[in-house]
Amino acid sequence: MPSEWRQTRGRYLRDRWVLLAAAIGGLDLVWHLPRFFGHAAALPGAGFLQFLFVLSLLWLVLRWLARALPRFMWAVRNRMLVTFFFLAIIPVFLTLALAGIAVYVFYGQYSVYLLSRDFKTSIEQVKDANSMVVAALSQLPHPRRYLNQDIRYYNQSVLPERPVQSFYYNANGQSDMPGALPLPDWLHGRFVGILVMPRGYYVAAFHPLHPESGQRTPGLLTLLPLDQAFMDKLTQDLGRVQLLPSRLKLRGAPASGAGTASAPDGRPAGIASHISVLPPFPSGIRHLPPATNLLDLRIYFPARLQVMDYRTGAQVPLWLSVVTRPSVLNHHLFSAMNLNTGAEANPALTVLASVSVIFLIFEALSLLFGLRLTRTITAAISDLYVGTEHINRGEFEYRIPVSTRDQLAALETSFNAMSASIRRLLREEQAKQRLESDLNIAQEVQAQLFPSHMPRVQGLELCGRCLPARVVSGDYFDFIPLDEPDGVEGQVKRVALALGDVSGKGISSALLMATVNSAIRAYQALPTQPRALPRAAAGGAGGNVNLAAGLALLPHAEADSSPRAVLYRLNRQLYLGTPPEKYITLFYAVYDADTQSLAYSNAGHPPPVVLSRDGRRRLETGGTVAGLFPEIYYEQETIALRPGDLLVAWSDGLTEPENEYGVEFGDERLMQLLERHRQRPLAEICDLLLRSLREWCGDQEQPDDATLMLARVG
Repeated sequence: MPSEWRQTRGRYLRDRWVLLAAAIGGLDLVWHLPRFFGHAAALPGAGFLQFLFVLSLLWLVLRWLARALPRFMWAVRNRMLVTFFFLAIIPVFLTLALAGIAVYVFYGQYSVYLLSRDFKTSIEQVKDANSMVVAALSQLPHPRRYLNQDIRYYNQSVLPERPVQSFYYNANGQSDMPGALPLPDWLHGRFVGILVMPRGYYVAAFHPLHPESGQRTPGLLTLLPLDQAFMDKLTQDLGRVQLLPSRLKLRGAPASGAGTASAPDGRPAGIASHISVLPPFPSGIRHLPPATNLLDLRIYFPARLQVMDYRTGAQVPLWLSVVTRPSVLNHHLFSAMNLNTGAEANPALTVLASVSVIFLIFEALSLLFGLRLTRTITAAISDLYVGTEHINRGEFEYRIPVSTRDQLAALETSFNAMSASIRRLLREEQAKQRLESDLNIAQEVQAQLFPSHMPRVQGLELCGRCLPARVVSGDYFDFIPLDEPDGVEGQVKRVALALGDVSGKGISSALLMATVNSAIRAYQALPTQPRALPRAAAGGAGGNVNLAAGLALLPHAEADSSPRAVLYRLNRQLYLGTPPEKYITLFYAVYDADTQSLAYSNAGHPPPVVLSRDGRRRLETGGTVAGLFPEIYYEQETIALRPGDLLVAWSDGLTEPENEYGVEFGDERLMQLLERHRQRPLAEICDLLLRSLREWCGDQEQPDDATLMLARVG
C-alpha cells in the first residue's frame, strides 16, 4: 500500500467527524435490525437516527469538498477548465435548455390549442343542431305531434355520425320523453357548454322556444356524450388526453336508484340527477405513434376544461393532460406549406434542421478551439512551473521547449534567456568571489607592508594611518630605523620617514606600492659610487648639475642613504621597470635624534607641514615625480626641529574629497584641525582627522586613498 494512501487513511480514521458519522451509522443499523428479522417496523427513534446519519454524511461531503477544492484549483489548468466551463459550457447548456423549454412549451400550448379548437367545433355543432330543431318546432302549430320525428331528423342531418339526443321540456321543466330528467332551476335560458352527470360528460345545448317572453317557456336540451368514441375522433390526429388525478367532489347527494337507460339505437336513454364524485374522463387514443427521431419525445401539457354540474349549475374546473409528440403536431403546424399536394416533407423543418446542424457544428468547433487554446495556455504555464523547479534545483542548463509564436512563447523565451543570464551571473559571481578572495589576500599582504608598530625613536613620537578607497591601497607610508637600537630602552637615533602616492587605484597601484616599499628598504644599505651614477639630463628638476659630481662632494655614508640619493635610485628603477603612465609622488626624510635635524627631499608630493611655535613651514624642496624621466636630480634640505614641533605629511586623498555641495576638504581645514588638537596624542589626532574626512564625504564613495603620517619632537 502506498505511503500516501496510508497517511490519508490514517488521517480519516483519526478524524472525529468521521468517527461520529460511523457511530451514528452503526446505531442506525442496530435500530433497523428488527426489520431484517421479519418484524414489521424498526425500533423507536430509527427515523431520527437515519436523519442524523444522512446529515452527518452530508457534512462529511461538504468538508471533503472544502478541502479538495483548493487543491483542485491550485493548478492553473484546472482553473482554466473551470473558467471555460462557466464561461462557455454553462451558457451553451442554459441556452439549449431555454430553447428546449421554449419548444416544449410551444408544442404543449399548440396541442392545447388544437384540443380546444376541436372542443369548440363540437360544441358549435351541438348548438347548431339544437338551434335548427328549435327553429323548426317554433314554426309548427302543434310541435308535439311530430316532435320525435323532427328531432331525429335534424339530429341525424346535422350530426349523422354522433349519438346526439334531444329532450323537449314544457314550461314547467318536465318532459315525457323516455330517459328525460327534470330540468334544473338554473337551466331556463340559453346554454351551451359541457355538463357533468353520473354517467359521464356531455356536450350540451339548451334553447327555449320563446326566449323573448322573459318567462320560462318550453325548450329543447340537446346532449352529445363525451365517450371514448368521441374522444378517439377528437384526438385522432393529436395524441392522447387523460384526466389528471383530482379529489374534487360535487355538492349534493346521489339520488337513490339513479341510472341511465339505453335506447334501442344505443344512445343514452336517460341521465341520473345527482353526482357525488367526478366520473372518469375518456382518454382519446391509447397509444402514440412511434418516435420518428431522437428528438421526437413525448410532450405532456396540462389543459383546463370548465364543466358545469347539471343539478346545481356549479362550475367545476377539470385539469386534463394532453400527451402528444412534435411529429404529430408538425403535421398540423406545417400542413399549409404542402398546398394540398400530398407531400410529406416539410421544407421549414428541413431548413430548421439544417440550420441547427450547422449551429451545432460551429458550437463543436468553438468548443474544440476553446479547449485547444486553454490547453496551450495551461501547457505553457506548466512548462514555466517545471522550469522554475529545475532552476530551483540549480539546473540552469534546462531550457523550456518553445513551439508557438505568441506572448506565452515570448515569455518562455524570456525564461530561457533568464536561465542563461543566471548561469552567466553565477559564473561571474564565482569569478568575483575568487577575485575578492585574492583581494583579501592582497589586503592581508599589504597590511604586512605597512608598519605594524611604530619604531621607538629617541625624542620622536610617530603615528601613521592609511584609509584605502578600495580593498587595497596605492598609498604608501613607512618608518625605517637606520641604526641598531640601544640595549637599554631599545630606541634608535636615526629613522627614515616615507609617504608616497602611486598614480591610479586598485591592484596595479598596490603592486607598484609594494615595489616601492621593497626598493626603499633595499636602498638604505646600497653603496653608490660617483662613477656608477649616470649623468643628469639637461633641464632636469635639479638644473644642469652633474649628479655624480654633486654626490662626490658628499660624505660616503650620506651618499649611500641620503634622501636625494634614494629618490634618484627609485626614479631610475621605476622608469626602467614600469609602464610610461605609472609614476609615484614621494616624500622621503631622515631624522637624526642627536642633532634633532630632519633631512628631506620631496618628489612631487603635496608639501608636508611642520607646525611649530613660530607658525607653519612647508617642506617643498625636492623635484618632480619619480618614474616619468630617466635621470632627475632631487634637491635636499636639512632643517632643525625643536621640542613640540609637529611634522604632518598626507596624500591628496585626504584634502581633495568634496562634500555634497562640491566643496573640497582642503589643506586649510586640515591645518585648523591640527592646530586645534596638536597637543593630543598622535593616534587620537589621526583618528580624529580621518573621522572628520568621512563625515565631510557623507554617503558618497571615497574618491581616493587617504594616508596621514605624523611625527612630533618630544
